Amino acid sequence: NLPPDVFMRGRVERLEPSDRTDGGLTGFVRVLDGSERGSVVPTEINDSALANKGREVRVGEAVVLVKSAKFGGESAYYIADTYRLRPLFAILAIFAAIAVFFGRMRGLTSIVGLAATVAIMVFGIIPRIVSGTNPLLAVLVGGVLIMIVSFYLGHGWNRRTTIALASALLILGISVG
Repeated sequence: NLPPDVFMRGRVERLEPSDRTDGGLTGFVRVLDGSERGSVVPTEINDSALANKGREVRVGEAVVLVKSAKFGGESAYYIADTYRLRPLFAILAIFAAIAVFFGRMRGLTSIVGLAATVAIMVFGIIPRIVSGTNPLLAVLVGGVLIMIVSFYLGHGWNRRTTIALASALLILGISVG
């Protein structure tokens, strides 16, 4: 059995014409994290593979690098995609700023509710399903927690919210039972 692929961040240092028959480029990528941090590894860049994604690799570009094991103990490196986490965080910050600007305190509490929902899913529901717990039970418990947190953070602690939450929990109970 081959070990699983390893994903890491990298930055394209230089590009050179490849000596392969199908053309393409050899890219030299500096690894930015993981056990091989700081090393420069060669990657074969096939023109047709990049054309299918509608993009080119440029020197200085941050990329997602994949280390894939081959039979015989060797490894090959491939550029999987452009590294886009920083722009995503910028978009998230703009979204949060707009929500707080227009929604004031309610916008802020809604964003906290959204973060709590993601945390419940990532640290509660998914690990329980992966560990073998009954998926229906994991989703139901997680869903109830998400409802409680989201309703009160998004709509405030009042009678209307409590009635809406009780109604949603009742409907959930009816649909499951």
